Amino acid sequence: MSTEGEKGHMNEMKRHIFVDEPYGCEAIEFYKAVFRAVEVNRVYKEIETDDEIKGSVRVVSCELQFCSSIIIVSELTPKSSMLNQKNVAPPRGGTMLVYAKDVESALDLAVRLGSSILKDGKFEKQIKDPYGYIWIIRTGGRAAVVGTSNPQGETKRQRIL
Repeated sequence: MSTEGEKGHMNEMKRHIFVDEPYGCEAIEFYKAVFRAVEVNRVYKEIETDDEIKGSVRVVSCELQFCSSIIIVSELTPKSSMLNQKNVAPPRGGTMLVYAKDVESALDLAVRLGSSILKDGKFEKQIKDPYGYIWIIRTGGRAAVVGTSNPQGETKRQRIL
């Protein structure tokens, strides 16, 4: 997925989803079931100190592949560096857009697994998953915008369905 870019420039972007402890594993299974995400890599830490949850695991990070995109899922704990910075709000929520061949099936499964419906349109559905993230699920195949340059340096944008 990475492409070689100019020195000092970014060449890849990944969305990072943070869920409250101890729901990391549950969230990963949700995204795999509803969106058919594929787990690429998982880093976890076994909990050794708290007697109530001793032996369970905390998701440090898990890479999930959604078609050509990677989303990272991590658990937020009271000791997370993201929560212990001055003047920084905890990362919560966000919106993702996915295209599905069978929007109705994805919507039905998401609702059965705890999502709420925000919009139930003909070609577009919106849900809020149990972890606070909004997903826009659209039909119509995979859409992409492709840019090409002509000799004059002008960029032509074309929508492909």
